[in-house]
Amino acid sequence: VSRDDVLRDYLLTNEQLLPALEPLMARFRSAGGDAALLEPVLGVRASYLEAAFDEVGQKFGSMEAYLATGLGLDEAAQVRLRSGLTADAGP
Repeated sequence: VSRDDVLRDYLLTNEQLLPALEPLMARFRSAGGDAALLEPVLGVRASYLEAAFDEVGQKFGSMEAYLATGLGLDEAAQVRLRSGLTADAGP
């Protein structure tokens, strides 16, 4: 998938996960905590993913090299991983 598609999906965390964590945030606030302090930890930012992509590029040259060398995944494992993490865009 394209990097833009990865980023768009990644940013859905803020729309889908953070609202589900509101009860946790409410308990944290009621205990005197500042929920804004949790958002950078529990939420995501485009800059986080860009930093990860940059690091992969610098250390491994490509995502494929990272999967093979960095994670030690053979081609069959990479195919299974891609299949499990991507949706079929067919009709």
